[in-house]
Amino acid sequence: MLIEYAKQFNSIEFNGTRYGVPKLKVAQNWKEKVGPDFKFSLKLPQFITHRKNINDVEAYQKIDEFLLLWSEIEEYSGINFAVMANYFRSEQFNELDKFIRHWPNEVPLAIELRDQSWFNDLRVVNRWQELFLEHNVIPVVTDTPGRRDVMHFNLTNNHLFVRYVGDFNHSSDKYRIYKWIDKLVELVNCGVDHIWFYVHQPGENRERILHFFNFMIPLVNQELNLEIKELKNHRLAYT
Repeated sequence: MLIEYAKQFNSIEFNGTRYGVPKLKVAQNWKEKVGPDFKFSLKLPQFITHRKNINDVEAYQKIDEFLLLWSEIEEYSGINFAVMANYFRSEQFNELDKFIRHWPNEVPLAIELRDQSWFNDLRVVNRWQELFLEHNVIPVVTDTPGRRDVMHFNLTNNHLFVRYVGDFNHSSDKYRIYKWIDKLVELVNCGVDHIWFYVHQPGENRERILHFFNFMIPLVNQELNLEIKELKNHRLAYT
């Protein structure tokens, strides 16, 4: 699956690390299946992100295991990302602060905050945004039909990391993509030069998924002067 995926995409939001850190020989196998420019954005294990204490000894041990895996594929590294638990609230800011300060500055990291408390109060937003800015952490921008508050644009560097959740190829997807194209042009003009745009597009069959991507790609190419190839009906793997 990865071989076919890498023929049409240059990066993957890799959820295979969500439930644990694989052995290094598995990562070596990944590298053999992709081209030299392919990038893996690895999800931090939920053993870390969904713990009652994300800074306890066991969590830090698992971080060390994850970083060892990352070092094995460093030249293929995209942006590692942590999806925090829905119950991880802004009252736990000090825990987030400690977690980020423990993370090595040289290892790319994006963080997705989910609970509404991180977005409802501008003072809270400014506080975590300043923390991210200080440590070069990328805030994940989440675009999902069910929630709009997590589609913020509190960028902290020249990277944009987007997790786009589709709506079964509903017509609203087209509207949202048109809006995204306008926003991408705006952000590029403001200095963003690395865009990590990962699409989760459920569909009844592969044709509908291909239709979504091949609607989006020409728009991106036209507005951003790119040459991304449209997808072919190969056997693809979607995360």
